[in-house]
Amino acid sequence: MLELRGIEQKKWVFWRASEPKVKEVPKRLVSITKLLLALVRGNRPENVAVDRHIALNDAHQLNKVFTGKLAGDEDTLIRIFCTRSAQQLTATLNYYHQHYGHDFEQSLGRENAGEFEQALRYTVMCFRQPAKFYAEELCAALGVAGTDDDALIRVITTRAELDMQYIKLEFTNESKRTLEEMIANDTTGNYRYFLLTLVGPGDLGLNSPRTSNASASFYSPRTSNGSAPRPPSTGSQNGSVSYYSPRSSTQGSFQM
Repeated sequence: MLELRGIEQKKWVFWRASEPKVKEVPKRLVSITKLLLALVRGNRPENVAVDRHIALNDAHQLNKVFTGKLAGDEDTLIRIFCTRSAQQLTATLNYYHQHYGHDFEQSLGRENAGEFEQALRYTVMCFRQPAKFYAEELCAALGVAGTDDDALIRVITTRAELDMQYIKLEFTNESKRTLEEMIANDTTGNYRYFLLTLVGPGDLGLNSPRTSNASASFYSPRTSNGSAPRPPSTGSQNGSVSYYSPRSSTQGSFQM
């Protein structure tokens, strides 16, 4: 019996020693995960009524978090920004600005801000300024480091019929170039045609650069007589370049 007990103890020691050493998950990843899970749960109420007392109290809570006067700061931020309606949050952020003299986003953009603050900043921007948020996403996707096709497709396909015209205006203000121009320069063939079709030529008549006979036309699928435009050539009389010409005048097929 003693021998058997000794063998069992040795087995136990062996299995304990062979267990994988699981490292503690960094706190920043835990906080970001909590934020994302809270957003996915969709516990935000749909009512438009605003409780001014709660809004004012939440504004003071936000200030205490960023002045270090409140413990469990990240949980407090997640609770406020993931369980309040959009109207309630707007009232809270307005109170914050009135009482503390600056927007809450400025606190999130401080120099020592970490990844959690950056994720929260995107959360706030997404419901306060969605067009600006998606414009920044497109600027990053079409940046100098190369085209991020996944981000480009995700933004354009999900916002095409919602607020694309406003996103295009914000994109122009951010990058000083039109979204159509950037897409035309970074993509080719049917892929370019597909994206430009979703983006569309309209811009609500605001801040809209118009093409002339001597300028580049990125979205001109039809000519004045209703026929498909001819492919661009270097010997064109008016010097224009058409990036949006899905059909060839000679073969009737998509250009690649």
